[in-house]
Amino acid sequence: MRKHIFMLSFAICFIIITLFSNNNYEKKFEGEILFTSERDGNWEIYIMNADGSDIKRLTNNNAMDYSPSWSPDGKQIVFNSNRNGNMDIFVMDRNGENVRCLTEDNPTNDIFPDWSPVSETIVFASERNDRLVLYTINVSGEELKEFYKADEDCYSASWSPDGEKLAFARRFNNDPEICIINSDGSGFKRLTFQEDQDVCPSWSPDGKQIVYSNSNRGSGEDISLMNSDGSDNKVIIRNYGGNDFVPTFSPDGKYIAYQTVYGYDDEIAYYNLETKKIIRVTHSRGWDSEPRWRE
Repeated sequence: MRKHIFMLSFAICFIIITLFSNNNYEKKFEGEILFTSERDGNWEIYIMNADGSDIKRLTNNNAMDYSPSWSPDGKQIVFNSNRNGNMDIFVMDRNGENVRCLTEDNPTNDIFPDWSPVSETIVFASERNDRLVLYTINVSGEELKEFYKADEDCYSASWSPDGEKLAFARRFNNDPEICIINSDGSGFKRLTFQEDQDVCPSWSPDGKQIVYSNSNRGSGEDISLMNSDGSDNKVIIRNYGGNDFVPTFSPDGKYIAYQTVYGYDDEIAYYNLETKKIIRVTHSRGWDSEPRWRE
């Protein structure tokens, strides 16, 4: 009898240990992830559950489709594509249907769109002025406005959760740095003052922090985190074996989703801000990039 009890106890302990050692047991990831991938031989936009299951391809053409961003209600997606010959801003339903171009009247490139979390306004970067300038447009393709320009390129803008501010990359002497500005164009502030490039900012759900990609000599691309006023700026993910790009927060603010290298391919992984544990999410031949997480 004792032997049976011992064996049963051992089996239970083994199961518990196995479960806790499994990367996916850390929590049941909730929500959905938009991302771009070349897993099928061409850059397309995909959607999956936050745990990496139920991957679906949303775009299917010979052009490059990338940089997806959710509408506030999650029913539509804005993205980039060169299917018209140059880079334009497109919108489609969340199932990939009803694709329409918002910037087809412009023969130069429009890139890096981001949809306001509280309105129908989309910010993007455009080469209309021989350099990258920030513009806004609404989802119907109307009310195109020049939002912010500088002597050098401005791009990869990201709305704050309340829609009151934008973080973006602006070049200073050809060196990209992270800046913020109010949604009415006032209150410009430069946040980073570092060597090499600081790009792809993304806000925490409470608007108190900004995560971004930065390149430091000797370690490639890293992921850094700072307060939204630029204070307490620090590297949180450093991978000397490869590059880490385009970070974004989970809806609960506990994880950073980002692109990182595994072998010859880049995949999407999550970084636990509390435990500093990294959980690999995608496993494909080809690069997976630009995760955008929503509930």
